[in-house]
Amino acid sequence: IGNTTALELTGSSISAETTNGNIDLNNVIAATYSSLTTGAGSITVDNTGAATFTTATTTDGLIDLETISGNLTVGTSVTAGGSNKNVTLTTTTSGNVFLTGTTTADGDTVTINSAGNINGVGLVTAATIDLNAVTGIGNTTALELSGSSVSADTTGGNIDLNNAIA
Repeated sequence: IGNTTALELTGSSISAETTNGNIDLNNVIAATYSSLTTGAGSITVDNTGAATFTTATTTDGLIDLETISGNLTVGTSVTAGGSNKNVTLTTTTSGNVFLTGTTTADGDTVTINSAGNINGVGLVTAATIDLNAVTGIGNTTALELSGSSVSADTTGGNIDLNNAIA
């Protein structure tokens, strides 16, 4: 689905599922992604406006989700399976990242970059967790983490983290 060239969309409710192969979507309006699922393959989404990702899962592939000028919300779960398969969540221009569900790259890296802040009660699990924000990280509710290496940087605002692995 958009395996060789990103599929250009204008949709507010999106679901894309394939047994194997990449999913690459560019959407130009605020949207809810109810399910993005592939076996061996990556998931890449560039969304203009706010986006909620209810479920995004790969058996063996990376996940790269980005919103441009809008909030990014992890709903239920974002999980990249396989080895050297990372998760990247990014808001550019403006927007916060809300972690209401789990974000997992077990044994690999989760990177979260926010033009605003990063907040939520969803658990982030990875060997390496890299958090970058402009206005705070866990500044309304401490972020729940499970990572052996954690980096958190913010230009302004507080940082409050709870890491299950000390």
